[in-house]
Amino acid sequence: MRAHGLTSFPDPSASAGGFQIGGPGSGIDPRSPTFQAAQRACARYAPLKGAPPRMTAAQARAALRFAQCVRSHGYPDFPDPALSPPKGSVAVLVLRGMVFAFSSAFNPQSPAFRQAAAHCGLQLPPPGSGHVHQGP
Repeated sequence: MRAHGLTSFPDPSASAGGFQIGGPGSGIDPRSPTFQAAQRACARYAPLKGAPPRMTAAQARAALRFAQCVRSHGYPDFPDPALSPPKGSVAVLVLRGMVFAFSSAFNPQSPAFRQAAAHCGLQLPPPGSGHVHQGP
């Protein structure tokens, strides 16, 4: 991705449990022509061909409970988990196999979301670690 014009594209991390591309402060716009071209050029290198991993029925139930919990902790518009990002998503958050698509900007590094996620059983990597990435 970096070789195709996205010089700030983050390294992958096996320990993070998710990634975010785009969003506040990332310097990456997933809707830009540069991103789209780089994504097409690099698709063969993407794990699972760029698709999120399939969740088991138990994982899907856990992801739905996580979304419901986050909504009850200050994020009433937090989406239910998706199997894949729908067209028109502004941002997509992938956490430990759970995919959440947003129709408006979302900052998973905000202290309020980090607290809600922790209360709902998910510890996020430290802010600025580059391990939580967002994007469609």
